[in-house]
Amino acid sequence: MVNNATELFIHLFRKYRLWLVLLYVILVGVSVALLKPKFLRYKGQNTFYMAPDSDARRKFLSPRLQVAKVNKTAERVLHLVYSEKMMNKMIITYDLYDHYGIDTLQPYFHQRTVNILTSRTEIYRVSSEIIRLTVYDRNNEIAAAIANSMVGQLNELYRNYLRREYLNDIELYKSLMIQSKLSADLQRQKLDSVLNEFKAIVSDRSSAESKELLDNIEHEIRSASSALTSITENQVSTLEVYTETMRLSRPSNINSIVTIKKALPDMRSHKYLLAIYSMIASLVGVMIIFSFIYMLHYYKKQLARMFS
Repeated sequence: MVNNATELFIHLFRKYRLWLVLLYVILVGVSVALLKPKFLRYKGQNTFYMAPDSDARRKFLSPRLQVAKVNKTAERVLHLVYSEKMMNKMIITYDLYDHYGIDTLQPYFHQRTVNILTSRTEIYRVSSEIIRLTVYDRNNEIAAAIANSMVGQLNELYRNYLRREYLNDIELYKSLMIQSKLSADLQRQKLDSVLNEFKAIVSDRSSAESKELLDNIEHEIRSASSALTSITENQVSTLEVYTETMRLSRPSNINSIVTIKKALPDMRSHKYLLAIYSMIASLVGVMIIFSFIYMLHYYKKQLARMFS
């Protein structure tokens, strides 16, 4: 006959000790299975920055627009990481169908693989120019390899993006130069017309309107001369940027992503953390279940009267 709470506790512990040990072992196994994806996960981390545009192209932008252009390019790079080309390249290179245990006979197997890879990939800006890409995987070498490969593929996508931007700029500068040439030709025609008019006035010195016409001609000449000077300056600047952009558009001159720190295999073992947390979680589970059994026995009479 158990007389007090302490004796009841000892009695129940002795009575169910084997079951408690078996329960603890089962809970450890369950805890390991549940916590394994959390603790047995390694990361590969690559830090890089994007080479800025040339001064020849940037000097026509205000400081605010230069910052906006850098931000726009960085955002484009962040989105390129999750592009279809990137995902397909990584899946094929590292056979991720097999690595992630995806059954290729099941529907939407490719989308499932992409979702897993996307969920395990993080990219964020450390500063306005520096970007960090992290890939998580149960294999430390694959995590580092995928991170480095992503940055390499990102470099190719980024260079292709810049080349398209340069080609678009070249077309823009061509149109500006054509427009400037048309404006200059118009001003030259205007000057020729004014000079012809001036010659007509000089040949007719007795004309009463000579002075007024000469004043108008002088104004027209000054206006055309000023316009030609402005057009010439714009043409020189546009030609400078056009020449620089043509140079940059060559594959060998296109700016690329510069790696600051390549991803290396994470050598830190998290198995001891998995073991510790699994044992703690299992012990807490056993204590909760034993406490429930203890409460049932301790308040057995009260419960019997309550439900009788």
